[in-house]
Amino acid sequence: MTEHTTPRQSGISCDVCRDLAPLVADGVASADSTALVKEHLAHCETCRAEFPELCPEATETPATPALPDEGRVLRRMQNKLTLWLLGFLVLGLGGSMLVVFSPHSTLALLCFPLVCGVICWFDDFLWRLVPVLAAVVWFVWTLAAELPYYTSWQGAVIGSATGALWPFVFCVIGALAASLFKYAFGKTGKEK
Repeated sequence: MTEHTTPRQSGISCDVCRDLAPLVADGVASADSTALVKEHLAHCETCRAEFPELCPEATETPATPALPDEGRVLRRMQNKLTLWLLGFLVLGLGGSMLVVFSPHSTLALLCFPLVCGVICWFDDFLWRLVPVLAAVVWFVWTLAAELPYYTSWQGAVIGSATGALWPFVFCVIGALAASLFKYAFGKTGKEK
């Protein structure tokens, strides 16, 4: 083993390169130290030959690994979950409305609370839209269906608005049930 203790063209000696090389290989050296070691290894054949002995797991000049931005990854995951929940919301409310006007209309007692409860379980904010959307969808749907049967449009509006209270109430009941389950299982918004 040849000892080079004089500074090379890179600005650090072979001894300093040998001291820093394991830190660079482990990815714990600073960016300046990493750059100095890489520069030295580019100019010194002896250290290049010794580097695999100093860090047997490295086969080539190490590069500092780029760590993902945790905040960006979490935002992407939250956005994807929100899109899935919005899709579930649209399908759930549409399916609930179809069930209401089918021969199995008593299933609506389960559909509206279930949709709101599932969304409440996964998202602490989005569920607040569900009762309002359910009431609006119910109002528009029943108004369009019953308008021809009323002699005045005011009667149809009042009848549809009165009927729209039930989906709102059922959705709130589902949100309360989901909140109780979240509390019972220890899933709180603070964990996010």
